[in-house]
Amino acid sequence: MSKTRWAVVTKDPMLTAFSLILKGYVERGGTFRVFSTLEAAVAYLGIETDSIEKLLPDVSQTR
Repeated sequence: MSKTRWAVVTKDPMLTAFSLILKGYVERGGTFRVFSTLEAAVAYLGIETDSIEKLLPDVSQTR
């Protein structure tokens, strides 16, 4: 994960807890954050919303 930004998007409390535990193990040079909205994750990663919808077409159905 060296010097890479990672984002997890979830509204599930169990997955949020698991992701925060995982963060402690994998964050050694890269950064790892947990978000409850796609918009926040996209802003953190510095990706344009149009680009993410092209990569993940099912994302627009979850909004």
